[in-house]
Amino acid sequence: MARLVTGAHITPVQRQLHWLPVKQRIDFKLAVLVYKSLHGLAPPYLSDDCQLIRDVERRYFRSSDN
Repeated sequence: MARLVTGAHITPVQRQLHWLPVKQRIDFKLAVLVYKSLHGLAPPYLSDDCQLIRDVERRYFRSSDN
């Protein structure tokens, strides 16, 4: 998108516009969704499925033996 707007090389334009590369943008959006879910700021369909590990009862997994 940056190249279409300015016709310049992408990295300096991304830096100037404070745009993140795709992988970092995905990570950021996921982190924001989790934060909002844990603090009651997200829709219930997201908040209901997002809990801190300490709040979930201890479960036994076969992989925990390793």
